[in-house]
Amino acid sequence: MNISPQKLAQALAERGLSDEQIYNFVAIVRGESGYRFAAQNPRGADDSWGLFQINFTEDAGGKGRAKALGIPTKANGLPTKAGLAKYFGLKRNSNGTYSVAKGVSEDELITKNLDALEAMWNRKNYGAWAVHPDNKAFTKDSGETTAEMKKERWEENTAFTNEALREEYGDFAFQSDDSTGPSARELELEEEFLANKGDPDRQQEIREEILEERQRVTAEGGGSLTPEEAQRRENERLEFEENQGLNENDSIDTSIVPDDPANWDEAIRLPSVLTQEMVDALYSMYGGADYFLGREDMRIFIGVDGKEIKPTVVNGYTIEPGMNALLYAQAMGYEEEDQVRAVLEQTKWYQTRGATARTFDVTWHELGGAGWEDGDPWSQDQIDYLDNKSDELTLMASRLGLDIEDPAVRNMLRDMSYRSMRLGMDKRDEKVEFMTALTEGLDPDRTPGLLESFEGTVESYERKWMVDLGEAVTSDLAKELYYGDIDETVLNEQFKEQSINMYPSLRNLIESGYTPQSYFAPFKQKGEAILERPLDFMGGDNDLFIQLATGGPGEAGLQNPMALAQAGDYFRNRDEWRYTKNANDLSYDMAEQVITMFGGLGGQARTSGGYDSFSSFGNMR
Repeated sequence: MNISPQKLAQALAERGLSDEQIYNFVAIVRGESGYRFAAQNPRGADDSWGLFQINFTEDAGGKGRAKALGIPTKANGLPTKAGLAKYFGLKRNSNGTYSVAKGVSEDELITKNLDALEAMWNRKNYGAWAVHPDNKAFTKDSGETTAEMKKERWEENTAFTNEALREEYGDFAFQSDDSTGPSARELELEEEFLANKGDPDRQQEIREEILEERQRVTAEGGGSLTPEEAQRRENERLEFEENQGLNENDSIDTSIVPDDPANWDEAIRLPSVLTQEMVDALYSMYGGADYFLGREDMRIFIGVDGKEIKPTVVNGYTIEPGMNALLYAQAMGYEEEDQVRAVLEQTKWYQTRGATARTFDVTWHELGGAGWEDGDPWSQDQIDYLDNKSDELTLMASRLGLDIEDPAVRNMLRDMSYRSMRLGMDKRDEKVEFMTALTEGLDPDRTPGLLESFEGTVESYERKWMVDLGEAVTSDLAKELYYGDIDETVLNEQFKEQSINMYPSLRNLIESGYTPQSYFAPFKQKGEAILERPLDFMGGDNDLFIQLATGGPGEAGLQNPMALAQAGDYFRNRDEWRYTKNANDLSYDMAEQVITMFGGLGGQARTSGGYDSFSSFGNMR
């Protein structure tokens, strides 16, 4: 997004600049940024931003400029990239360039850029800008840019500005005008103001003297500043210098006694600048600082005493409900870690996050880089930060039998890596996440390979103790094994108890060390031999197992398991045995014995009509 020269000239005029100043700055902006709001130059000794390419390096006074504009700073006092981008209404693109952030209006961009200009311009000349003849290096070659090239470009910029503004202002002869800056007396008064920081009465007198001096210079020089505009600019400048002095000398009063209401009219709103002590405390606690300013969920309404914050003035600063919690802490003199934490505990940000999430969110924001906001694509630093966790989860996924090359699986692993680190998940939590992703997203009808093995383990215990829990309970127990909630020792004891409850007649056997599976294994073998088919005591032959477990002789009213011999009789008494080959052979053998007893010849039974002729022997043992 660009600003037109005419719109820029109008905005500068509204700030009280003279025609000469307007013309110079419109030409400067053409040479510095090409009228682009998103211009940013990080090369060499520059860290310049915006229309006027305000430099925020240490040598250029970046620390003081950041404080004046309320831009969050790093531990070394220089502004963060993210803070600069946010201040100038920009967002970082994936290729490292910047563009105007969504929802930021042109008026907002103009205001921020002009505020930045006023915070750094000395109002004497234009030497801070390399494209202007006032710059000391303008007449010297700079790398591949010769002095002659600089002169030609300035002539192009001024010619363009004359053409663009001729209708409104007429032609203009460009030259520096030192008379537009503060007078020598005004500069003396400024120094005296800072020297009397501990004497508010004298500072007020100096304020009035500076205002009078500014109005005198304006009147004598025929400038365009009205008394009202001069007053506004004076108040803003002195407010900045007063705040800067306080921060530099660390002289905030730690008393939390409200100021005398008679002095409230002189109170100022605390600028959005973190002191070095506050920055250090935040870095110690969370690893970052610029993340916290400008957040809606960092507003504070309840003080550390548990009472509602009321509008008041403390240490010369306005205190009001809903202000940023960290600025509130600074005004109150809370800058030790425990004090800062106590203040943060009153915010929505703190209350809606666990300890791990708080640190992660700050780190994540720092890794996003300048201008990064939630919802933007992840930066390479953020992706690298998740690498180790991503590798762990990928291994877990492959063990589950998932296709880690599947885009859906890869996306799931990516999101899980973020959630796991942000929420501080342990292995169980991650396993639950996998199951949730499978059942609710990726493939609800598919049981992954590793879980199938755990289900097989549960089913083996079901057979061991003759307890059929059903498919759903089996699956749940398999997940508990997978999650690590139970181990096989606990599982075995649970099944043992369940088996005793289901088969009271087997209690003594079980408590003696038998399992239903081991004790009734010979019964199963004998039944399969007699009935000539496999037996499934857990399935269709469960009624046989119940009879074997409860049909033995015992005291009155008590059930006992059958003996092995008794079980043989039980199998042969079943109707199905009559149709087995065993029954048929036995019937023939018994029939031949009867025939032989009555004088017949052996073998006649097998040739006299077969088994059906001797069905009456079918029930004989």
